[in-house]
Amino acid sequence: MSELQGSTNDFINQLVVKAIEKKKKNEQTLANKLKPRLEHVLFSQFDVLETIESHNQKTTLYRLAKKDEPEKQICCKVLNSEQPEHVQEMFVAEATHLEVAQHPSIIDFIKLGNEFERPYFMYKWAEGESVAEKLTRHKYKSFRHDHIAWLIYQLAGALEYIHTKGICHLDIKPSNIIICEDDSIKLIDFGAAQYINDSRKYNEASLSYASPKYIESGKAVPQDDVYSMALLVCALFTGYSDNNDWKALLQQRKRPHTIPKTVWNLLRLVVTKPRTHGLTPISFAQALAHIDMNVMQGSHNAPLFTQLRNADLVLRKSSKYDVFRLGRFKYLEASLAACLCLITFTVLLKSFAFTVADNNAVSLSDTSSRIKPAQAATFLSQPPWEIENALDNNSSDVVSLAPYREAVDVQNSQLRIWYGQEQEELKKERLSQVNQFTELDSIHKDMIILRDYLDRNVVLSSSVDRRLTKLMASVNNLKLEHQKYNYSSMLEDEALAKNVMSGDSKGVEEYMRKSWIKSQANSYYYAYVLPKQVLNQVISSVDEHAKTHFYSKAIDEINEAIKLYGDTVELSSKKSELIVKRSEYVLFGTVTGEMVFEGDKLTTALEDLHGVAPARFKEVSDLLKKIAKDSLDKSFQQDTPAEGALAIEKALNAYQKKVTI
Repeated sequence: MSELQGSTNDFINQLVVKAIEKKKKNEQTLANKLKPRLEHVLFSQFDVLETIESHNQKTTLYRLAKKDEPEKQICCKVLNSEQPEHVQEMFVAEATHLEVAQHPSIIDFIKLGNEFERPYFMYKWAEGESVAEKLTRHKYKSFRHDHIAWLIYQLAGALEYIHTKGICHLDIKPSNIIICEDDSIKLIDFGAAQYINDSRKYNEASLSYASPKYIESGKAVPQDDVYSMALLVCALFTGYSDNNDWKALLQQRKRPHTIPKTVWNLLRLVVTKPRTHGLTPISFAQALAHIDMNVMQGSHNAPLFTQLRNADLVLRKSSKYDVFRLGRFKYLEASLAACLCLITFTVLLKSFAFTVADNNAVSLSDTSSRIKPAQAATFLSQPPWEIENALDNNSSDVVSLAPYREAVDVQNSQLRIWYGQEQEELKKERLSQVNQFTELDSIHKDMIILRDYLDRNVVLSSSVDRRLTKLMASVNNLKLEHQKYNYSSMLEDEALAKNVMSGDSKGVEEYMRKSWIKSQANSYYYAYVLPKQVLNQVISSVDEHAKTHFYSKAIDEINEAIKLYGDTVELSSKKSELIVKRSEYVLFGTVTGEMVFEGDKLTTALEDLHGVAPARFKEVSDLLKKIAKDSLDKSFQQDTPAEGALAIEKALNAYQKKVTI
């Protein structure tokens, strides 16, 4: 009886405890409801520029601009309603870690609050583009080595600092790194951060970039961030951002051609020894910076930065030259230079046609033993079979032929050097073409067998039949397209030799001659057409920036183009035009009050305008004075401030002390 009474009492006590807990929860819910809503307060003081819901729907991020001050932008991260206790703890932990980890390369923390119905924290908005966005925009293109080294150097400084504070970020990935407009970086998202040697039941780290040791143990150590940095470097050098099997990529024996050998060895060390590699973030960045600056960088049309004021500070200076690697710009640059010289000589005296068969041409016997450069260039510009016929012409004087033979020998000697340097790569390229065709043929045969098998076993539905038919047609088209430009099932030399032995010598000769002409056209493309196309793309981008008033970006791009093409009339005129437009945009925008720039920017705008277009400077300064005076008179009458007009008047007066307006 006593036992029954005791169990009854326990049951009653449990009911009482639950009732008390429910009452407290209801009281807390009611108290929260009575609190002012966070959104009401935010929306009354800020304009909402963007609302981002987290992928797990636990938080909401508001990008806000202060009313009447759109340049002042912040982010407010809010915990959504009715979240479990562990989610609330993680939210507060994220804000706390961010506050403790303040560093120039980390997003600026503002405050953590709980005075409304839900907790929230604020930080400054970083204007720029994430590395993930850049990788997506320039997919499969490797980035410049100095850009990568500078990015990692800044990131390493931030990580080294937070490690001294006892914090590991644990979610280093492209989407969490912002490249700001001034070329600095900002590390964001501390949602997965933990204290060193601490463990947490729940975490939100990205599995694609997280250290396997951290995933296994749940405990955080600084080496885990270095591991993620290594995978980030791999993404930047290869142009991939969505490859989940980084470890397999880095453990393979063959090194991707876009990754330098020193970097490849460094990455493999970190990946094969996730926590025993002995590297801190800074020492990793220093090791990464040992890149030969003279080796051709990656794709130049996929920049991480625009100005790179300090990128060269972290790189090793070396005179070692990595000669003409296929796919690198030094090889292209040298090829362009060689083709340019050859074609320039050809164009100089196009009228000089050296052909023995032509009765109107100048014969070799009529020339002196010393030939002019233009004559040599015209002679060398002929197809090799015509050169050979001319040199083998018995009717010509041996003495008069000697200078031409010497010119041919010099040219062939240089061509042999280039071929020797690229012979292996060219052989691999041709072998790859054969393998591609063989693989396509094999796939086509397998699909036929599969279709037949499915049909015989009555499991081939009409939809599957249509899909297989479409795939087979696609493979056939690929094979036909491949055959247009390549020998299909064997290497060129084997195929051509077979044709010769079968009696098609004329066909082989025609193929070789057409191929030579095609190679010369290809050289012309790289020497003239491609550079022009690249320049047109740059000018197009510059014009787009100018349309949206991003004049500084446009000028930076013009400066980069000048580094490649030289200070041509077209580029220098474009640069001057942009400087004038930027100056006028700053000055007139300020005087009209549409946007008020600081005094330093106004002074710079005046100096730029005066230096580039003195006549225009006089017109603009007179007009600014008039507009400022009218604006100030109007403001006095209406008793409203005219900050822009005052700023312009002050800037003009200060500048007048330096020059005579």
